[in-house]
Amino acid sequence: MRYRRVWVRAVLAGVLVVLLTACAGQQATPAPAAPLRFAWTYREGDYTLLLAQQMGLFQRYGVNVEPVLYDSYSQARADMVAEVIDGGIFPIGDLLLMASKTDLQGVFISDNGGIAAVVAAAEIGNVRDLRGKRIGVTLHTSSEMFISYMLETAGLTSRDVALIEMKPQDVPASIPEVVDAGFVVEPYTSQAMRQGLRLLYSSERYGSLLPNLIVFRQRVVQEQPQRVRAFVRAWNEAAAYRIAHPQEASAILEQVTGRPARELGLSGTVTFYTLEDNRRFFAENPGLDPGSIYYVAQRNLYFLTSLGDISQPLDLNTLLNPSFLQE
Repeated sequence: MRYRRVWVRAVLAGVLVVLLTACAGQQATPAPAAPLRFAWTYREGDYTLLLAQQMGLFQRYGVNVEPVLYDSYSQARADMVAEVIDGGIFPIGDLLLMASKTDLQGVFISDNGGIAAVVAAAEIGNVRDLRGKRIGVTLHTSSEMFISYMLETAGLTSRDVALIEMKPQDVPASIPEVVDAGFVVEPYTSQAMRQGLRLLYSSERYGSLLPNLIVFRQRVVQEQPQRVRAFVRAWNEAAAYRIAHPQEASAILEQVTGRPARELGLSGTVTFYTLEDNRRFFAENPGLDPGSIYYVAQRNLYFLTSLGDISQPLDLNTLLNPSFLQE
């Protein structure tokens, strides 16, 4: 009888070991990581996100991404500050404004933002004719900085005109009833031209002062650097594909969105950047060359601070993170 009790105890002990081992194995298996929720809008530079997703590049590099569509940058900015999303494509000025409210990092310059422009009613022949006129622009952003530089070329300042709060997509339909001129980027520049408006001012040089960046919340960068690196690698490959095969890329985007190229605003005026380009942009710090992202960021920061929109110091070396540009 004593031997039977010993045998029973041994069997029970063995079963317990098996159960504990199984439980431990189950606990050791981590739950699948939630996807990176990444904002995009119907803007030419943002479509690289959809291309990377459709081509399976995010999956290839091992990162799960959920594209989140927004009607405008303004709502995406609000959700970024509120930590509703993990990242998105934002102009440098938006990054600076958001960074004054929450911790963010720009890790990659995605594109040049296209050629910024001011369109106007047909009777306005040059920038000097804007004196006393109404100009539609998104106030307290780098777009207002563009307007300021444009006015300087004609010896004018913002005090010589009336700046009206207006989004680029609303400008073409608002001329001449609501405003006389307005700031636009593609696809709204082409839309304005089709309506017979005048392309009053366009500058690739100043357009380069308004680049778009891949932005993530700083906590995501710090806690999940491998996923951010995978995202950048996938994005870079998709951008390189757009550069090398524009027609094929456009066909894929038309299929994904269900919209023809004309509605997508595929103008060809946006310059997409790769890892090699980014290494050059990040190379000079603090940067006296207009091609340096640190120079561009400092220029935008100075202007937004002069408007009173940013009141606290921002460390550009923390805000701009080039560590994901290395092989």
